[in-house]
This record gives sequence, structure tokens and C-alpha cells, in this order.
Amino acid sequence: MADNEGYTDERLRVRHPPRGCLRQVRAARLAHWVVSKSLSSPPLLPDPAKEGQEAMAVIVNDHAYEQAQKLIREGKFVADGRDAWSEHQPSTKQENEFIDQHGFDEYEKWFLSIDDEAREGTKARYKYPYGDFQQVHRCGVLSAESRAGQYKHFDVEAAAAHLHGALDVASARGR
Repeated sequence: MADNEGYTDERLRVRHPPRGCLRQVRAARLAHWVVSKSLSSPPLLPDPAKEGQEAMAVIVNDHAYEQAQKLIREGKFVADGRDAWSEHQPSTKQENEFIDQHGFDEYEKWFLSIDDEAREGTKARYKYPYGDFQQVHRCGVLSAESRAGQYKHFDVEAAAAHLHGALDVASARGR
């Protein structure tokens, strides 16, 4: 039997998907998302709302994604290790001070996604932080990428993966 064919477990009479199928689907989604962002055109993925499915509550925050790209291009990032986010992530006190000084319009630009079911003007509306209100942190982007994948927020995962790649390229160039 070829590796790319599905197989049947005779004991359970269950048809399993072909090996690597999920990985291929996720790679295709990532490729579509990156192409759509690089061409500044609407996403190439079908709109779930148009297919009779309920739209997901968590969506990519384009303002934050664009700001992160700009900061990376300007060299305003920290190329830290994977596990440093717990130390570098802004505290609740720092978040509240930032909101008091700059408001939610600026606060939202530091989070890669928006939960459109949460009320506006609340911190619960914003998910997947990537920086410390001054710089992009590689560890924050990696954390966002990992958690978005765990929660099956594939568009957010793709956005974080793209930023991850941009950070690695910028780090290799020496900013």
C-alpha cells in the first residue's frame, strides 16, 4: 500500500485519512494566507459563513499584524529564546497602565487576534500578544503560533508563522 493512500482498520471498520493529510491541509492554508497577505487581496480561503457554517469568533487582527511587520522591518524586535515569554510578557499592571495612557485602539495593535464575540473595550477581546508595547518578541510570536495551533485558530497560527519567519530572516541579517 502506498504511503499516500488511506487505510482501513478492519477491527474497527474505520477509514483513516491518508498519512500526512492534516499536515498538507495546514500547509495549504498557510500558503494561501501568506499569498493573500502579500498581494494585499482578500483571503483565498473560502468564507465559512458563506458555506452555511458559523464564522469563527477569533479572527486575525490585521492592524496588529501590519504593526508587527513594520516593527520587524525597523529592527524593533527581541530575538529571544522560545521559553522567555513568561518573563517578557507584560504584566496586568503594565497592560492597565498602557490602556490608561494610550487607550484600547493602541492596545489592540499588540494582539494578533480579536475575539469578535467579546465586548469592545475589554481586554478579553484581544488574544495572542506578541510584544511588550515597544518591541516584537520572538518568544511572544512563537507562543502565539503554538497556542493558535492548539486551539485550531489556523489563520492566527499562519499569521504568527509568517512573523516568525520574518523575525528569523531579520535576525540572520543582523537587523
